[in-house]
Amino acid sequence: MDVKGIYYAGGLPYVVNALKKDRTSQLIKFACALCNDVVFYEKIEQANSVDKALITFAVKNGIDLKELLLHSNRIYDKPFDSENRHMVCGYELKDLGVCYFVKGDPDVVLRMCDSYLTQSGNKKIDLDFWFLNNNNIGSINKRGNTAIALAYVSGISDTPMPSQKYTFLCILELENSLQHEAREIIKKITARRIRSIMLTGDRAETAENISKQCGITKGSEGCLTGRVIERMALSEVSRQSVHCSVFARLLPSQKGVIIRLFQQKGYRVVMIGDGPNDAIALNVADIGISFTKNSSPIARRLSKILIAELSDLLRLIEGTNRISKTLKYLKLFRILILTMILFYLYLSIIGINGLFT
Repeated sequence: MDVKGIYYAGGLPYVVNALKKDRTSQLIKFACALCNDVVFYEKIEQANSVDKALITFAVKNGIDLKELLLHSNRIYDKPFDSENRHMVCGYELKDLGVCYFVKGDPDVVLRMCDSYLTQSGNKKIDLDFWFLNNNNIGSINKRGNTAIALAYVSGISDTPMPSQKYTFLCILELENSLQHEAREIIKKITARRIRSIMLTGDRAETAENISKQCGITKGSEGCLTGRVIERMALSEVSRQSVHCSVFARLLPSQKGVIIRLFQQKGYRVVMIGDGPNDAIALNVADIGISFTKNSSPIARRLSKILIAELSDLLRLIEGTNRISKTLKYLKLFRILILTMILFYLYLSIIGINGLFT
């Protein structure tokens, strides 16, 4: 993922991967650099793909991350939750004092705000604000990219209450680019009669766009979302899964349920995941696969196999096929030996009976 652009509030123009040196831009840079699970600079490699993209964006725009973490006191931490779809981090900052930053799904973050920041100061959220942001989010989704909203609140000494109202900063557009070998891998997997399914917490538009690009939905159009699945009987979800290969807006538990439904049909399921949201699915699958790098600790811990990169998947499948063929031949050889033994015993019995006749 990479930050492609910024949508400000208050009618400011869309900016492509660049920030100015005003107060709003400074707060955006701090939110990108600090609102994540990276507490120590040395642990930056453990950040997920979204956090890495935001941190890289802040560094490109002048943030010295090591220096910032050294002089920032983290006073509050509410980790990202797949159901609440946002996270909050509180810091004592050298120049800004106490600030709480929130990052997450725009639909969630926007509801947490009662004002937005402009060049002339804070303004109350109105219908024009909602209309503008809904259009911006829709444009991002149509391009198959990910929208992340940022907001902040300052000047409060205690832990922010759930009802605490924030000030909206911006919406960031994160470009979802396929790894160059992804299409070829899906093509080769399909040729081996292995079906590919996408299970994601992303929006349906983003999931459909990515799945079309890599070939997952070839000959199997359609998408089911978590909210729709909640209203369906499991038997109906199982029936629809014959035709549907993309499942979006899923909770971690729903990923596990869908895998169980495939297993009940007799399928052996391999799950590839790298984030904490994939933990249940990795544990439920027959084989869980994650990556030696760029994966969360819990994903690595719950996976049976770790690979260095996506291209290793093909070598893994080829190796599995060779093992399967070897086992098949061994089984046939064992049957042949058993048949020969039985035939020998049969001849022996006939020979013995011949002596008494």
